[in-house]
Amino acid sequence: MEYDYAIEQGIPVLVFAIDENIELASDKVETDKSKIEKLKMFRTKAMTNRLASIWATPEDLTGKLAISIMKARTEIKRPGWQRAVDFDEASLR
Repeated sequence: MEYDYAIEQGIPVLVFAIDENIELASDKVETDKSKIEKLKMFRTKAMTNRLASIWATPEDLTGKLAISIMKARTEIKRPGWQRAVDFDEASLR
């Protein structure tokens, strides 16, 4: 729901999905068939996002996260904190 809301609102979403070829510990694997199907559907939808990455190791995730954040900061113009160089103190008087 959060993903869909962000997309509807035009909020940039960074997607990081684990490589499906990675074997997870048996206690980390979902066994409920309906949940597995829902997860597959969500993964397919989320991976169409141009800011999506697949990772295999924690180090790989760390690198892709850093690159994606830097890329998003330069490519996506969003309102946020006003930079000090853009601040006009006279406008407060």
